[in-house]
Amino acid sequence: FMLLDDHEIGDNWEPLASPNDVPSNEEKKELGVKAFRKYQRGIKPDVEAFEFDGFHFFMLDTRTGRKHRKVDGSLAAAELFASGAANDTMARLKAWLLKAPGQPKFVVSPLMLLPRHRRAVQRDVGLDPSNLSAIHSDGWDGYPNTLRDVLAFIAASSIDYVVFLSGDEHRGCVATVGLFDSSGNPITRVHSIHTAAMYAPYPFANSFEDDIVASETIEIAHTSGNFRCVVNATRPPAGDGATFFFVRKIGADWKLDCEFADGGVQTLTL
Repeated sequence: FMLLDDHEIGDNWEPLASPNDVPSNEEKKELGVKAFRKYQRGIKPDVEAFEFDGFHFFMLDTRTGRKHRKVDGSLAAAELFASGAANDTMARLKAWLLKAPGQPKFVVSPLMLLPRHRRAVQRDVGLDPSNLSAIHSDGWDGYPNTLRDVLAFIAASSIDYVVFLSGDEHRGCVATVGLFDSSGNPITRVHSIHTAAMYAPYPFANSFEDDIVASETIEIAHTSGNFRCVVNATRPPAGDGATFFFVRKIGADWKLDCEFADGGVQTLTL
């Protein structure tokens, strides 16, 4: 299975108006999605959630359902993926997250969940739609309402062993995300693993070391409660190639081994 991202449509593609009434921009999406579904997606193009080796996966399209953004109060209504009666991806994701308690589960998202980008917090570090710096990011942190909603749901529901897998920026990154209540008591932990590119010969197109905020604490104010999100990220050595994952259980702990292109392995406790 594969997921499309911007380069199947156009660099950093997003709607240019609301509704998206720019014909050439909408046509790019229609033709790009059509070609992707025909040549890349796989033999089951409509599969969103599946099991593999006993583990659950959710394929999250963070490109085609995103909403138009602009620098004003409407950023609060900007969503990273489709919602609503016709196609409520958020509701399906939340229902899926509640399944298979006690087991690792993997959300596949082209975009990196965390860490955040420096450009998205350059004038405001808050995770709130009022943070207009967010519009400078094409990723999850560019849609603060969606990022906040997903993190708050995981925290409020005390969901364990969630891993986000992504690969948009051509540069590997591994983030451990601790979620705490407002008093600082630990609730759960999420991991965000970003793979390097298979082949990325143009340095200008790759993410740089200083593009991300490697360590930060984010305050989350949400209708489901107030939480604290502590992010710590590391970069594996630069280099092209796939990242391989191996899941194993030792006693009561789930371990995830991440093997990078240079042969190095980083082991995470989920």
